[in-house]
Amino acid sequence: MKNGYVMTSSERKGNFCWPSVARIPDGRLAVAASGFRLGHVCPFGKVAVSFSEDEGESWSAPRVVFDSPLDDRDAGICSWKGKIVLTTFNNTLYFQKKFAEEYYSGNDKAEILKYISSVSKEQEREFLGSYYLITDCEMNILRKGKLPISSPHGMSVLRDGSLFYAGRTYGHEDITGRKNDMVNRIGVMKSEDGENFGKPHWIDLPEKEVSEGVLFCEPYAVQLSSGRILLQIRAQKEGLFTVYQCFSDDGGRTFGVPQKLRVPEGEMRGSPPHLLETSGGELVLTYGYREKPYGQRARISRDGGENWGEEIVLRADGTSWDLGYPATAECADGSLITVYYQIPEGCKNRSIMYTKWSMQR
Repeated sequence: MKNGYVMTSSERKGNFCWPSVARIPDGRLAVAASGFRLGHVCPFGKVAVSFSEDEGESWSAPRVVFDSPLDDRDAGICSWKGKIVLTTFNNTLYFQKKFAEEYYSGNDKAEILKYISSVSKEQEREFLGSYYLITDCEMNILRKGKLPISSPHGMSVLRDGSLFYAGRTYGHEDITGRKNDMVNRIGVMKSEDGENFGKPHWIDLPEKEVSEGVLFCEPYAVQLSSGRILLQIRAQKEGLFTVYQCFSDDGGRTFGVPQKLRVPEGEMRGSPPHLLETSGGELVLTYGYREKPYGQRARISRDGGENWGEEIVLRADGTSWDLGYPATAECADGSLITVYYQIPEGCKNRSIMYTKWSMQR
């Protein structure tokens, strides 16, 4: 295994979080993330992209692609019909102010509150939402839109060339701070032209877990070479941090009820999921591990996701639970590159880092 950096900075607004990775149409690898942040929640987040022309050995400086007046967060990325599709979302000024007053102090708190007061309600109404951006390989935005669902790793592409998006209902509160009672819903959307997505098809969540207070969020879906669509979902409550999954055999129109992954240990402890089907047909699942030793983990399935193998430890040197969201792409030589965020030893800022590794075949 080889570890390195994609985006890192010692500057005051030098935090980078929640990355995704894809091979873009011109052959380069691209990593999208939320960057230039003061912290985990702050109004200065921007969607940034870095590129590699040597299969992940080195990376360009992060380039800002999207910067609304709000906190632009988790960035998904995929290639589609010679273009790039990015996703991101932001949150309300109410939430930003509430968080700043509780968790920030000194100059950071003062700067955040001053900035929030400078953003008008009209600007908030205009920019608040879950975005998708279609760009060319030079990151020129060709189309921009909003969708009613969001997810950190974004969209995938079906075998018929359609974009497919699995996400949770966007928004935990409106601009007044009123809670949205419909947020614990997972839906899927599909578009052939990158413009018309229709309405979400909602997935039936397991009633027992929902009644017990399990939160289902941050899903990701891929279509396998078999034609099945596999969808995995982060599931959590106190004492639970795992992944559920379900399948569609009709192109995403319907899904089974999500169930816990089948793993040798009985229960997997880690989330949220990202999925990749390799050129050899293996399924690669990567996820963050937020128990000691903190780090990044992976599993392999060789039966289409029905069963998952032993846990593969990619890193176990995290300085705190504040890490994860790994995503994986395949390199030209068949090896894998997994990107994630983590706070390096001796550093206060979150960085986008990578691990290059190979599975046993």
